[in-house]
Amino acid sequence: MKRLNENIVKESITNLNKINNLETIEIDVNDCKNAVKLILEKYCGEFVFDDNLSELYTNGVKYFTGQECKWDLKKGLMIIGNVGSGKSLFIKAMQIFTSHVIKLNTFKNTTSRQITNGYLTNGYESMTGLLYNDGKPYHLAIDDIGRMDENIMHFGTKKNVIQEVLADRYEIYKSHGKLTFVTTNLNSEKLEEYYGEWIRSRAREMFNIIKITGTDKRK
Repeated sequence: MKRLNENIVKESITNLNKINNLETIEIDVNDCKNAVKLILEKYCGEFVFDDNLSELYTNGVKYFTGQECKWDLKKGLMIIGNVGSGKSLFIKAMQIFTSHVIKLNTFKNTTSRQITNGYLTNGYESMTGLLYNDGKPYHLAIDDIGRMDENIMHFGTKKNVIQEVLADRYEIYKSHGKLTFVTTNLNSEKLEEYYGEWIRSRAREMFNIIKITGTDKRK
């Protein structure tokens, strides 16, 4: 069994449209952290890491490789933090890491804006693709929930689109164990204001609640 090294990682992430046929990789936490650093350097630009982010990424590589960490492996992630705190960057790095390096616990990534625009164009039909792919349920990340007005009118029917998607994703979680990962700038009070009692009664069951503190870390 092969350990991750810089050459393997670079081969995996050089062309993200290419499917690499690598040998089975031994999962080592330090190797995985180094792999994520290479991903960040190549695709995410310069970023300032503090102790809070170091802990986030340490738990992240353990979580996505199925190793014991501070997070419940059976729950998804709700990452709360200010603009520039590193929420979206973390999700992007983990998607590349899972899809193109370790080929485990892969997930699709979208944004609240893409979801609401899809509903404006195609109505509820656009939301079914957020649950199943070719009839199979899957893990999904939604970036920046609560950032824009998600109450959308479509042919006379007004919905809080993200609330509907989260409710549907909850059913997928309960019936199939498929996880959802979300990022948001909203605190718990604002989340409840946006999404009502659903957030209070379901979020802690469905998500690990992770708060990132500090100011903008982008250089």
